[in-house]
Amino acid sequence: MKNLLVTSEIIPSDLNIKYADAINIRDHINDSYKNLYESLGIDDQIYDFIYGFGNKEAIDFTKFISKKLNTNFILIPTVLEYDNIFNNKIVDIHDNYNQIKNIKEPLKILIDDNLLKQNSYKNHSSGWACIIASLTACHTWRNYPHYFNVEYDGEIDFEINSCISKVSCPNNEENRRELINTMKVFSDIGDTFQTSIHKESAEHYFLYNLKNYVNIDCLFGEALALSILVIAQIINPGLAKRAQYLMKKSGIECYLPSKKIILSTLTTLRDFVEENNFNYSIINTKKFYLTDLNKTIDKVYLMALDLNHNNKYIIC
Repeated sequence: MKNLLVTSEIIPSDLNIKYADAINIRDHINDSYKNLYESLGIDDQIYDFIYGFGNKEAIDFTKFISKKLNTNFILIPTVLEYDNIFNNKIVDIHDNYNQIKNIKEPLKILIDDNLLKQNSYKNHSSGWACIIASLTACHTWRNYPHYFNVEYDGEIDFEINSCISKVSCPNNEENRRELINTMKVFSDIGDTFQTSIHKESAEHYFLYNLKNYVNIDCLFGEALALSILVIAQIINPGLAKRAQYLMKKSGIECYLPSKKIILSTLTTLRDFVEENNFNYSIINTKKFYLTDLNKTIDKVYLMALDLNHNNKYIIC
């Protein structure tokens, strides 16, 4: 039996799986999945299984290889940073945000709390960001439906609010299980309604554009936390306060680049969205156009600093 291991971690000696070849995704963090795959020269390889062990990138690249080689795969997440564990599509942000869809289901998803608890609960907390992001996405969809390409659906909105109500700090096994279960429900909603508008809107577009101005050296959810606060503050300050409350409750820390970088990201956001043909969102509204961005950034900065306490993620 010949298996391939895709990992983002140092491979533990007690990892009870057998593999012939291994790829550490951390060595290729800025490569597109397409370029990385081609550089490996494994088109002619036949694997019985592919194991994805580690973080979001390891999970996504495992799915990418599986689709390319039409090989079954098993996922072993070590950090609950995104709901991609349960999705059948990935977005390659280093390849013009190319979406790869219709990926087969994993044979197994092995979720071992003995592995999860070795990571700081703050790393797992970032997984709640993909749920909290629906605050901005659904609020905009609900209040500005005429700006969207996808018709507003109140049933999706109701289901999403049920997910948001589950937010807790994943600092024990029970709460980590709650996060896992909520991620699964959240992912199933997208599959059932065949839309991602409830979880991918202006806050995600802000994050994607932010990568054009700074090398983001944190978990996806920590950068998404900043994006949520920025877009929520533009939409409605009360929404931003609710988002911050949920982030505090979950234990998320917020990535915080300089104000100049945030301003550059915002002022080019509309062009960025149009160039990449993303769905309509708050960016397309008059409200966004008339917003005083500098005041928005000042308020977000204070909220993010309050969230972080020790200012761990400031870049000067």
